[in-house]
Amino acid sequence: MVLCGFFLALFWCKIFYSYLKQITDKCLLWSFVISTIALVIGRYIVNLPFGILTGFCGMVFYAMGDYWKNEITAPIRNSYLLVGGVVWVFCILNAQVDLSLFVCHLYPVSMFAAFVGTYITYLAACKMPSSLKPTLCWIGRNTMLILCYHTLLFFIAFRNLKQYYFEPNGVTINGCVHLVFELILGVGLPIVHVTIKNYISKKRTENA
Repeated sequence: MVLCGFFLALFWCKIFYSYLKQITDKCLLWSFVISTIALVIGRYIVNLPFGILTGFCGMVFYAMGDYWKNEITAPIRNSYLLVGGVVWVFCILNAQVDLSLFVCHLYPVSMFAAFVGTYITYLAACKMPSSLKPTLCWIGRNTMLILCYHTLLFFIAFRNLKQYYFEPNGVTINGCVHLVFELILGVGLPIVHVTIKNYISKKRTENA
C-alpha cells in the first residue's frame, strides 16, 4: 500500500508539473504556492483519493530537482550556502516531513532547507571522484527499483525474518549489523535484478 501510494502521488505530481511548465516559466515559485495550498487542504480540510493531493504537495520537490538540472545559470554564493547548510542540518535534526500525512514541521523553513540541500547534494555529486560516478549514476537510474525492493523486504519480509531469526528471545541485533543487512538487501538485490535483466536482453538480441 505504501509503495502504491507513492507511485500514484508521483504519477499525479509529474502530470501536474508538466502542465505547469507549459503555462508559466516560474515553475519553482508556483510549485511552492500549489504545494503549500495542498498541504493546508490535506492537513486541515479534506484529503483526495488516489494520491492526488499528495502529488500536489510533492510538486515543490519535483520542481527543485528540475530547477537544479535545467534552470541553474550561476552558482550560489558561498555565504548563502553556508547559512543554508546550517538551516538544512537543523531541519534534518529537528523537523519532520511526511507528505502522505500532510506533515511538514517548520514550514516554510523546511522547504528552504530542502532547496539548499538539493543544491549541496548536486555540488557534492559533481565533486565526486570519477571512479565513483558510474556507481552514483547507476543508483540514480535505478532509484525506483531500489525503492521497490526496499519496500517489499522491510515492510513485509524482513521484519519477520529479523523477528524469528535475529531476535528469538527479544534481544535486538546491533544497529550497525542491521544497517549492513539493509544495504546488502536494499541495493544488492536490485543489482542482481538488473544483471539478470541485461543478460536476458542480450540473449534475446543475439537470438533475434
